[in-house]
Amino acid sequence: MKRIFLVNPAAGGVTPARIQKELKSLGEVRVCSSRKDLIRRTREAISRGFDQIVAVGGDGTVNAVANGFFPGGVDTPPARPALGVAPFGTGSDYFRTLAGSEEWTEILLHPKVVLADVGWISQDGGAGSCFLNLASVGASAEVVKRKESLPRWVPKKLRYVLPTIQQMAVVRPFPATIEVDDEKIPGNFLNVFVAKGTWAGGGMRFGAERPLADGLFHVTLVEAMSPAKALKNLPLLFLGRLEEAEGIRVMKARMVRVTSPVAVPIEADGETIGSGSVEFRLLPKKLRVCVSRSS
Repeated sequence: MKRIFLVNPAAGGVTPARIQKELKSLGEVRVCSSRKDLIRRTREAISRGFDQIVAVGGDGTVNAVANGFFPGGVDTPPARPALGVAPFGTGSDYFRTLAGSEEWTEILLHPKVVLADVGWISQDGGAGSCFLNLASVGASAEVVKRKESLPRWVPKKLRYVLPTIQQMAVVRPFPATIEVDDEKIPGNFLNVFVAKGTWAGGGMRFGAERPLADGLFHVTLVEAMSPAKALKNLPLLFLGRLEEAEGIRVMKARMVRVTSPVAVPIEADGETIGSGSVEFRLLPKKLRVCVSRSS
């Protein structure tokens, strides 16, 4: 098995010297300097014939490596290597979907490889980019901005909880028309969540576990509500029961488009990517990933 580890030294749980010591017996190790470097080295690894390309870091690192698998955009066929994950980030939520109860080393050494669905994000006719776990529009993207500004000494378990509570206290709705496949839904919203994975935000849960390749997004629309009501609903998000709250609509879809007259922030896999109107499209069975044998 020819394996390469692409390390993001900026990820929340990464200490490069310790990580390299742990990984060097398992494969080639490359410490990357930026998101662009992660993408570039992924494409190099594909051309060099590696069997596994392992993202070492959190969900943002996994997102960057995954984007390296798509040099030709949405028309890129599935590459031969499989994406693996060594979860050393703040959230590492996508890994939870892949792993079940297994350790990451066990998954890499004895992998089950499946073709997983991928989400594709397009803004204003641009080339677009992929996401694997969850993308969102609205207050949740503001939470990501707050998380990115926290000092590194803040514990991992609090790096999403604290900014979420802060943001809910000042949350403001945005006007938009949400297209979910063929249905148009106008209104004022706090959040639009478009998920393939089950968890986000370091443990927030979006309903029951779902297949990696069922060909559908799990879409959650959060209508306008007061800060007090938003804070009251927060425990339901961690329990995976957000759909029980008033003003929440849960749907399944292959396409979601958010059109708004205001510059609403957007995030994907825990990283801010811009603002404004945006389209999310599902690409079925586009990426080989290493998962738990019990998956």
